[in-house]
Amino acid sequence: MPDSLTLYQMLGVLMISTAILAYGFAQFRKTTINSKGIILALITSCFIAAYTIVDGAGTRAAQNAMTYFGIMSICSSVVLVIYFQRFHNGVVKRVFTEGWRICLVGGSASFIAYAIVL
Repeated sequence: MPDSLTLYQMLGVLMISTAILAYGFAQFRKTTINSKGIILALITSCFIAAYTIVDGAGTRAAQNAMTYFGIMSICSSVVLVIYFQRFHNGVVKRVFTEGWRICLVGGSASFIAYAIVL
């Protein structure tokens, strides 16, 4: 079943969108057009919209946001290990011997940030 927004949520999206557009138009009037920046911003917004939709569907399928996050983290880790083993031999070993502290702190920070957002 698709999600539906309440009136207040729709107003919030409208207000934020209007503010971003107003800022963009104000900047447009001050400077010359940077089409590369506009294109990159549009591509970025499409990726954000896509992963937001995918995360919503994944969370509903898993029936728990933390379960979904855990599954996605494990899947991402497996894919990255396979990629690095195939194309950057020795990196995985170095991560486990030299970079494990950074990975532990970064992974913990990512988990905590996601939990706070939830």
